[in-house]
Amino acid sequence: MAASRQKTSIRDIAQLLGLSTSTVSRGLADHKDISEATKERIRQKAQELNYRPNQLAAALRKGHSKTLGVIVPHINGYFFPAVMNGIEKIATQEGFTLMMCPVE
Repeated sequence: MAASRQKTSIRDIAQLLGLSTSTVSRGLADHKDISEATKERIRQKAQELNYRPNQLAAALRKGHSKTLGVIVPHINGYFFPAVMNGIEKIATQEGFTLMMCPVE
């Protein structure tokens, strides 16, 4: 259960609410087949337990991660840090995460 792990899972929420994991998953995704009352119970419990979706699992399921990788020759000076800052700003606005790898 959540007390023995750092992160709360869909399984934890399902057990506490007496629902299946698929119902909880669909409720969190606002699926049309789940009643509004059940969705609200799920959302409240998820918020109470500080539930955060597993982004890696979602990326594997969807087939894409919305992660950009950028390789730069170095991070010294002004140019490359400024470029990375600009890339990160736009990427974040568009819902991407950025992974930077300096090759010195």
